[in-house]
Amino acid sequence: METNNIEELYNRDYYEHYPNPTSGSYLKARRILGILLVLLLKSFVDKPVKKVLDVGCALGIAVQQLRLLGYDAHGIDFSQAAIDMRVCDEVEVGDVRKIQFPDEAFDLIVSFETMEHVPEEDIPQVISELHRVTRKYVFLTVCFSGGEGHLCVQNRSWWEENLLSKFNYMEGTPQRLEVNSKVGWNTFFLEKK
Repeated sequence: METNNIEELYNRDYYEHYPNPTSGSYLKARRILGILLVLLLKSFVDKPVKKVLDVGCALGIAVQQLRLLGYDAHGIDFSQAAIDMRVCDEVEVGDVRKIQFPDEAFDLIVSFETMEHVPEEDIPQVISELHRVTRKYVFLTVCFSGGEGHLCVQNRSWWEENLLSKFNYMEGTPQRLEVNSKVGWNTFFLEKK
């Protein structure tokens, strides 16, 4: 894994000067995403979800939003710079290839725009870790177009083939919710097999 290059990309400067033409700042963009997460949780998960892990949480903005709404939310991110700038205490440095929580520790794992930053050869291990740590649900957004720091650029079919080896689509959820067609960003609402 080219950790040094990725760590250099996701340094303090990245989070302070995040180039987002729609929302302007990293904090604002992620707060919007946190609100969307809560709306999605309430819309698609009919069973109680209490404990949530955000994999690739960056500053922990979604974790903070979830905690404010009463969820027992935690987050991990590989970037020490992001964790140093965290907005809540329940986030820590962690490796998605070896998640430091016990089996079935969370009702739901969420991961926004993280999987494409993992080398392709590590994806099966990451999927196994998500499967191991969740009790029931996984909600992912994956960008499958090229971009800075994207180490695994694959189409939706490739992701489905890999993810559906351990998960099913969550019943009653959209299977092909395209969020942003310009960058090829799709969602996966999954339930543990």
